[in-house]
Amino acid sequence: MNGSVDSGGSTINSWTFTKDPVDIADPTFSVPADALDVTVTFTEAGTYTLTLTADDGQSLVSDSLVVDVLGGAAPWLAGVTTNSVYVCLEVDTTANATVDYGLTTAYGSSAVTESTDATSIGTYVHNVRLTGLLPNTVYNYQVTHGTSVSDNYTFRTAPEPGTPAHFGYAGDSRSDTYNHNLIAAHMALQNPNMMIYGGDLCNTNTYASWINEWFVPNQVALNATTPSVNTPGNHEGWGINTKAFTESPNGTDGEGGGGYFSYDYGDVHILVLNTEIGRSQGSAQWNFAAADLAASNAKFKIVAAHKPSLSYGMHGTDPEMATMTTLLFEPYGVSFVLFGHDHFYQHNEKNGIYHLVIGSMGVEPRSPGTGEFEVYSEKTECFGIFDTDGEDTLTLRTYRYTEGAPQTPGTSTLIETFVVSVGPPETDPPTPDPATFASAPAAVSDTAISMTATTGTDASGPVQYYFDEVTGNPGGTDSGWQTSASYTDTGLTASTMYTYSVT
Repeated sequence: MNGSVDSGGSTINSWTFTKDPVDIADPTFSVPADALDVTVTFTEAGTYTLTLTADDGQSLVSDSLVVDVLGGAAPWLAGVTTNSVYVCLEVDTTANATVDYGLTTAYGSSAVTESTDATSIGTYVHNVRLTGLLPNTVYNYQVTHGTSVSDNYTFRTAPEPGTPAHFGYAGDSRSDTYNHNLIAAHMALQNPNMMIYGGDLCNTNTYASWINEWFVPNQVALNATTPSVNTPGNHEGWGINTKAFTESPNGTDGEGGGGYFSYDYGDVHILVLNTEIGRSQGSAQWNFAAADLAASNAKFKIVAAHKPSLSYGMHGTDPEMATMTTLLFEPYGVSFVLFGHDHFYQHNEKNGIYHLVIGSMGVEPRSPGTGEFEVYSEKTECFGIFDTDGEDTLTLRTYRYTEGAPQTPGTSTLIETFVVSVGPPETDPPTPDPATFASAPAAVSDTAISMTATTGTDASGPVQYYFDEVTGNPGGTDSGWQTSASYTDTGLTASTMYTYSVT
């Protein structure tokens, strides 16, 4: 921004900077006295007003310029699979971005914007899906948008089953950007190939909170090389900015746009839930989780959610997650349920599941409580690193981060090691196969039909049932997957034929 003097005489020029609309006192914005040409480096995203004032002792003249400073300059990776990954970037237009990618910096393949998500200030996150990739392979990529070209970055695709996997978990960074930045560097030293984040990545759902608190330098560097997913927390919520800055492997904000989804990473099946929306029994999210876990034959199953299924202290156990544990996670052989929300480290065990609170990736830790199923607790910042051996073992190592003296990097040391071993997955269908009716569908009123399936048995755990109304006549409704062998379809039209099958 330049200022010029049009008339003779001595003038004194001064600059002021305001943001939303408070005067900026940060010395980063200081300029030499009487300067006409000024270059400003902004430390935070936001809307700024820059004002130049000239004073010749007789009168004052001034001019102002409003500047929108954007964040998220570097690309980030999300939703990796064995053959695809999303490259995301934030810009101020919907004009396509291009990503060149390949096994070397010669690239050889390219992809353009698949979709865009608007932020709350009218910028756009471009989601560029790279496809046709090989499993467990390192790729180079570079992003171009308009005349801007990024640096070269690398990432590794997801491994196939039977191949070793190496990935991490952390959550609850919120507004302690100093320690969050240092912890991100410590996580990067473990070289995870994929990250699961447990929510509360920033303190509010505003654009400025996302940019200033999540996109700290070491996190930006990790995000550019390490694909991630996030389970939304109560602080960032499930709103416009969270939907813009996070992405699922299927590229649609999760199942039905609800922020919950699943994917396989080597021998691990990962179910990511959204505790910011309905999750009670019979809800869309519940039905998705039930069907998903029932269908998975992966050797290991992990569930990630923000609010805890079992926790002592601070917020404590979320009742709906506890019910989901009893009726879904335990019957379907989940090994770990990972969550944050409570700002400490806690290891709980119940009915064969490790319930782990790993709840401070920078946010100030709180004191944990104690309870019947608690094994170990600690007031500390923390994160976890998973490894599979490609055969029958899943190992989790959890780490504490210990802060150093003010403005001094801390250290990370081992808290615990968990080892889960399994035999080959059970793939036989439940009996009877196919499913049959114990009581055929029969009208119980003018508008309702009831039915009962033959009780099924299966070596892998409880059986679920799906009653399907196949005619499509008005009012007919499928049951969805359920643990009950009985179903009543209500709200039907009198004197109308309905036909059902059971699976």
